[in-house]
Amino acid sequence: MIKGELRSNIKKLWRHLSYILNIEKETRPISLSLHLTNKCNLNCDFCYLRNMDRTHELDYSKLRNFISVIKPKSVQLTGGEPCLYLYIKDLINFLGFNGIKIGMFTNGMYLRNIRNHLWMLDWLRVSINSYIDNDEEFVDPSNPKKLGYCYIKHKNSPKDLKERLIRFMDNHRGSYLKVEIDRFSHPQMLMTTDSPDLFMFHPKSKITVQEFSTPKDYKGKCYTGYLKPYLDGDGLVYPCWCTVDPKIRIRDKSKAITDIDHPSNLLIYQDIIMDCKRCVFQDRNEFINYIKEKKVEDEDFL
Repeated sequence: MIKGELRSNIKKLWRHLSYILNIEKETRPISLSLHLTNKCNLNCDFCYLRNMDRTHELDYSKLRNFISVIKPKSVQLTGGEPCLYLYIKDLINFLGFNGIKIGMFTNGMYLRNIRNHLWMLDWLRVSINSYIDNDEEFVDPSNPKKLGYCYIKHKNSPKDLKERLIRFMDNHRGSYLKVEIDRFSHPQMLMTTDSPDLFMFHPKSKITVQEFSTPKDYKGKCYTGYLKPYLDGDGLVYPCWCTVDPKIRIRDKSKAITDIDHPSNLLIYQDIIMDCKRCVFQDRNEFINYIKEKKVEDEDFL
């Protein structure tokens, strides 16, 4: 990201400005992140699920009720590995029947389980870490049309990572590859064995690198849970997905704002003050606070 450029999540907020300005009177999440299951066929060393109970999985009947009450415009299906969720096909059918847009994050290894349902997805993002790190082949699905990839740069990434990523994109049909840095590791540690130009891709390349921004402490009103709450596999609802202690990599349950049995709590605005030590949505909260309070100093000077 070029310095001074608005982040994409801030740009998206402009599309919902009227809703944000009226959030205290009419709260209804725009999107919903669903952590369907902790089950996963991989055991990536950078994954925060490594220290969590892998048996957690959302109760399907409760999940349907939760969605029916919330009525989000879109959902993001994630995990663990969402394709291992026992009711994944039923859930996709239910969402599609109710006109809810569907996105999915997956490692791609069990897409065959839902091959007849892929056309119902609005987008699909495949984590290619296992393919890149182990130099394995990935077969692109024919659906959905909007297909992308992501790769988490971690301390054990291959030394020829740049060449592998470029080669992957030259041989696959995805529209983009987003490279991120393992947020639980210090960026300096990740760069010690890399050449200086590891992340220097051509501006017109399909490969983009998310600028590493150190999470900052944030204390104040948190609106994220009213825009895009995160329903975890244990049935607790959090304001966002990043409420994980970076040292022990276990989710802080004290940050939960409701649970799967009480979806209506998300429709009643509460002046929630969060105290997060590693907030990655600080800019989003500060932006919303700014436009709601309408405090502009010397507004006659542009």
